[in-house]
Amino acid sequence: MKKHSQKAICLMKYLMVQTSPVLVGVKPAVLMGLCDTERCCGVNFLDLWKKENPDVIKNLGLSYRELKTTLRGKQILFFNSDKLQEVLSVRDNAEFLKRFGYFSCASAKDYLDVLEMRFNGQNFPHEIGVFLGYPLKDIKGFIYKGSKPLVATTRWKIFGDPAVSLKLMKLHEQAESIFKQLMEKVKDPMRFLDKLTMYFQSKYELSIIFA
Repeated sequence: MKKHSQKAICLMKYLMVQTSPVLVGVKPAVLMGLCDTERCCGVNFLDLWKKENPDVIKNLGLSYRELKTTLRGKQILFFNSDKLQEVLSVRDNAEFLKRFGYFSCASAKDYLDVLEMRFNGQNFPHEIGVFLGYPLKDIKGFIYKGSKPLVATTRWKIFGDPAVSLKLMKLHEQAESIFKQLMEKVKDPMRFLDKLTMYFQSKYELSIIFA
């Protein structure tokens, strides 16, 4: 087994916590900003990512797409390919995305190509909520102001019946909390990834529909 450098392990720990809902299967994707002012092990995250990302991604088992690069950092979408394809194949989600130019998209790659193009446009593409697995009612409520009553503002704004949204949000928080606690105790987090994912999936109810 390859021995990872301390800097690589530092980056792995950070990304494992941030992407934990994706790793355990309760979120199809997560959007992260890596900035050259954030520091880890004496090196900024952006430099660490540029040097270590092939090895880190191989160990995480996730896919990624760099959506936008600026002088200060990168906006990166980390995702589970199968889960993202599943979400984008939901009819209501696909029909909704057509309103923003996602025509003739057959695969997750097709959708990501359009998302990247829109990400580099003048306005932020709020439809990214579909890619992130947010309930469609909340995405529509945010984009089309007044379509449903705003009932809560937490990790995202919740519109209409809050039950599914709050349940999903709780799963995200539980995943991050468990991973964060573990990262503070272990030296090599990759040794525990499979076991931790299996533990989470067996402990919590994961029957959430992203629609």
